[in-house]
Amino acid sequence: MAYKQKLARLAAAAVLATAGAAAHADFVEVNLAGWEVWGGLFNLNNGGTHVYLGAGAEVTDYEYVNLSFSAQNGSWRSEFVLTVSHDVPNMNLDAYLDYRPASQNSQGNFGPASGFWSTGVASRKDGAPFLVGESGMIWVTTWDTYDDAGRDAIVNSGLLRIHFTPAIPEPASVALLALGLGTIGLAVRRRRQKAEA
Repeated sequence: MAYKQKLARLAAAAVLATAGAAAHADFVEVNLAGWEVWGGLFNLNNGGTHVYLGAGAEVTDYEYVNLSFSAQNGSWRSEFVLTVSHDVPNMNLDAYLDYRPASQNSQGNFGPASGFWSTGVASRKDGAPFLVGESGMIWVTTWDTYDDAGRDAIVNSGLLRIHFTPAIPEPASVALLALGLGTIGLAVRRRRQKAEA
C-alpha cells in the first residue's frame, strides 16, 4: 500500500514539474538594422515584420539591445517608437506595447543603448501585456509620432527581443511527461506480476 502511495506522489510530482516547465517564458529576436521610419504607425514604408509566436501566447515585454538610430529631416529622436502589436495592423489596436527609447527633442543620433519596455519610463511607454490572436502572429514595427517630410529615421543597429509565454506545452515537455508516466506504469505492472508469482 505504501508503495502505491509513493508512486502516486511521484506521478503527481512529474505532472506538476512538466506543467511548470511548459509555462516557461521564452523570447524571439528581431534584427532592426536597416529599418527606416517614414511616418505614422500605419505608413507602409516604415520598417516592420510579422513574427509567429503561436495563438494564445502571452507577450509580456520586450528589450532592445544595442539600438542605434539617426533621426533626420527635422524629426526628433524622442518621436521614434518601437511597437509590438497583436496580430496584423488594424486587427486589435487595444493590444500593443509601445516604447520611445529616446528623450531628446532634437534630431541626431541615438545609442547604441539597451533597455526594457517593462521597466521603461512611464511617460515614454504605453500598452500592456497581451495575448496573441488566432493567427499566432504579432506585428513588429517602428514609426514616428510626428510625420515630418521625407524619411524620419533610420536604424543603424539593434535587436528587439520579444519576451512571451507559450500557450501550449512544447512537444519535448509532453514527451517527457509521457515517458515518465510510462515508466511509472511499467514499474507498477512488474511489481504486480512479481506479487502474483
